[in-house]
Amino acid sequence: MNNARRKLLAKILDDAAPIAGLIEDIKARLEEIKDAEREAYDNMPASLQEGERGQQASAAADALDEAFDELEEAFNAFDNLAGHIETASE
Repeated sequence: MNNARRKLLAKILDDAAPIAGLIEDIKARLEEIKDAEREAYDNMPASLQEGERGQQASAAADALDEAFDELEEAFNAFDNLAGHIETASE
């Protein structure tokens, strides 16, 4: 990577630093809600788990889990990019 592109990417990552912190905060909050929803589902009697309410709770926990995974992937992509910039500058 040439120096000009490395500097541009470094600027983008610098600008994105507050976003990375926000992503971490959102991930933590999503994980708390996801865990609570999954626990609520797990504590339901089997008859309720199989009903509409149980299916909705399970679907909500799955959606929260997916959102958490997507945010984790985005965060890791920024870290990976930062690692490439550091490696290229050595």
